[in-house]
Amino acid sequence: MKPSPLSKYHTYIAANTAIFRTIIYALPASCFTIVECRKLEAMLYTDLMPKMGLTSKLPLPYRYGTLSYQGMGLLHIHSQMMIEQLKVFMEHINKNTQLGISYRATMETLQLELGSVHDVFTLQYHKYHFLATDSWIKCLWFCLDRYKIALRKPIQPL
Repeated sequence: MKPSPLSKYHTYIAANTAIFRTIIYALPASCFTIVECRKLEAMLYTDLMPKMGLTSKLPLPYRYGTLSYQGMGLLHIHSQMMIEQLKVFMEHINKNTQLGISYRATMETLQLELGSVHDVFTLQYHKYHFLATDSWIKCLWFCLDRYKIALRKPIQPL
């Protein structure tokens, strides 16, 4: 980042309203691993945190925690990626949009690859992931399993 005459407060505002929004815009279509997200965050926060008057050694709970819990509320890329993917998935899964049809087809293909009659998202990722072809749905499945999120809404077959 270039040197800036912005105050620490205005740098924080700019990060939340411009920089983070630009990153979040691309997250629904992305499939980053946790390691890749940590590298992105390291590159982002190495320059940004000192400009906000924060030490780069700030413990992660304070860095990513919400303001109501005395945190800074900074962007945690991997969890935000999962949230954005879930929003798009939930919006389209039962609609006859191009995305909805594609998601349902990918879900059925994934279910065939796994050889399971159960919903993919109810299966434990670490036990079955090696059977599945890499896809956006597989990435979402990993995130749901990692963060212990259960989708209960029934999914309509094609």
